[in-house]
Amino acid sequence: MLVESMLDAVDRWATGYWMLRETGIPFPHAGRIDALLIPCSYEAGCMKKNTKDWFFDRVRLLGVEVKRTREDFNRGLRTGQYEKYDEFLSGLYVATPKGLIKSGELPDGVGHLVCRWSPRDRTRRKRWYFNPEGVSQICRCTCRKAPMIKDKLPEHYVAWRLMFELYRQHSDEIARIRCRTNEALQTLGHVVGHTVMPCLREGVDQIIEQIDQKRREETEVTA
Repeated sequence: MLVESMLDAVDRWATGYWMLRETGIPFPHAGRIDALLIPCSYEAGCMKKNTKDWFFDRVRLLGVEVKRTREDFNRGLRTGQYEKYDEFLSGLYVATPKGLIKSGELPDGVGHLVCRWSPRDRTRRKRWYFNPEGVSQICRCTCRKAPMIKDKLPEHYVAWRLMFELYRQHSDEIARIRCRTNEALQTLGHVVGHTVMPCLREGVDQIIEQIDQKRREETEVTA
């Protein structure tokens, strides 16, 4: 299972969050994490309270570290990687493929997300992916263990860096959309030019020929 497929699954699961992938913004010396979940809605699980004012009083950032193999997971345990990340965050998830680990093997306070391939559900309109075996399936994510959420105030520079990163990703996404749109228009123009237009020209020529034939018949009758 690819890291990108697992992060796509986490992104679909994380309602109310904006996902920032592969970032080291909250960590001055702890490296980079696979994904950062930033609350952007009152539906975000770690931010739900009775009053809206409370939402803006506390900035809670959640991290997601993906582990695809048992060896990689054990390395994180030995090096204290999960504790290092959790120190700078309000909560941390470790995402693994189904059956790789048991939730109880994680350090105290660290959450567990499980990703698995599911058969395509034709009754729902979703974005589908192909797994490495080529079977049309979607990678889904479920939470097996919730992290311990704590009020961890980020460093003063984190908000500014997040804002600039959000702008950069937004600009890059717009550029990608424009590129895909231009490619689609070029493909459409190629199809129209090589298939539709010849058919239209042939149809117009037939109509003109029929009109000319009718005019000749009317002329002969008049004569």
